[in-house]
Amino acid sequence: MFAPAKIRFHFFEHYRLDTLALALMRVALGIIVLIDLAIRGSDLFAFYGAHGIWPAEYIYSFSGKAGMWTLNSLFQSNAWLIFLYGLNVLVAITFLLGYKTRWSNLLLWILTLSFQNRNLYILQGGDDLLRLLLFWGLFLPWHQNFCLDKKPEKSNNHGLGEIAYLLMLASIYFFSAELKSSPQWRIENSAVYHALSLDIYRSNIGNYVYQFPKLMTFLSAATLWIEYLLVILILWPSKKGYTRLLAFILILILHLSFGLCLNVGLFYLISVIAGIGLLPALVFRKFKSSNETPSFDKISFHKFHWLKNTFVIGCILLCLFINFSGVKWFAYKPKKEIMFMANALRLDQYWSMFAPAVPIENKWLVYLAYNHKGQQYDIYNDVEYVDFIKSKALNSHFKSDRWKKLAENVQNDYYSFLRPHYCAFFLKSWNTQHPENQMQSLNLYSMQESILLNYKRTEPNKKILCLCDEQ
Repeated sequence: MFAPAKIRFHFFEHYRLDTLALALMRVALGIIVLIDLAIRGSDLFAFYGAHGIWPAEYIYSFSGKAGMWTLNSLFQSNAWLIFLYGLNVLVAITFLLGYKTRWSNLLLWILTLSFQNRNLYILQGGDDLLRLLLFWGLFLPWHQNFCLDKKPEKSNNHGLGEIAYLLMLASIYFFSAELKSSPQWRIENSAVYHALSLDIYRSNIGNYVYQFPKLMTFLSAATLWIEYLLVILILWPSKKGYTRLLAFILILILHLSFGLCLNVGLFYLISVIAGIGLLPALVFRKFKSSNETPSFDKISFHKFHWLKNTFVIGCILLCLFINFSGVKWFAYKPKKEIMFMANALRLDQYWSMFAPAVPIENKWLVYLAYNHKGQQYDIYNDVEYVDFIKSKALNSHFKSDRWKKLAENVQNDYYSFLRPHYCAFFLKSWNTQHPENQMQSLNLYSMQESILLNYKRTEPNKKILCLCDEQ
């Protein structure tokens, strides 16, 4: 064997991913996609319909992402929306079952991008990770097990897709840690306290943890150091995969802790699923007929076409460049042409999980409507008395995490263009569902209180966001 080929062999041997682990990750990803589709489907017309919260004619005008596209905008009919949604569900099932896996993967990635691009303002970090997993899955050998179309493999091929997957995971934790630059994370260790002070997120278990200041201080410091440690464990060359097994255990602990203490939707589950591919072969030893180690002649590098490899390497470098451009100490920023390509493939990413700082405000919306007699009514809670006081169960007011994210964006001045559509949608929906109690106008208010240390709060301020009349 020539020296370059031998070096390449040994390099890939230390980053080999187990095909059973990858197949398990694919199955879990298919399940979570179906769960996500069920959540989206419950508000399909509100989120994506022509008369929903975000009209299709504004998709490209306000996205700020040149190169972005969506199949949803081709036609404005409900029939087209239902067709795309039904096709998405069907493709997700075929992907889960492993039928025509490569094609199912490609179609699922396209449809996922299409729905995400149709409404950017209900998305969170889990959506970024989901679409990146589907993209890099196009180059992963996760079709070799648990598939209806499984074919015996003649050789154990290594691919750049496995390296890209590991770099993607490492990037999430490295750049998430680097972006956490505030005193909350670096000096005070008060980040977990502030996160659990956000009533919109805190869960019942979070209520219990919230009683222990020293524990929250420890968790703040631990979170940052675990993220840095994960980068080392994921990228450390390990032929047996022990370091990657430890990385998966830490990912499991980290994100289950997030999911138990904070109501963050599917984000923590998607993050755990993303780590399943790290599981080494030793975990699945009982399920394998042999533990044969591939020899040099079983590795077939020449089957990776140069054009495919060039594309994968280009995408890896593009993702790294985009991530580096988000940190303060990196002086270079991607040009418009580069971002156009990134947006077209939706490789754009920014892992700002509670970074650079956790928000220090509790915010909630008040929906003050007036009927034709000038009488007030709270159309969100369906009560005559309009109360501006923060509810003790603020998190339970939202039907899903999608509505919660949208409400957050509506209160953000950077997304003020959302407010007229949001306001008009709720007023129209109320009048459609309550013909006996019609409202003439709606005043949308944002209430805000600042979170101080030692469990203290400021008095809430009231801010009018939007006024809308019955059309």
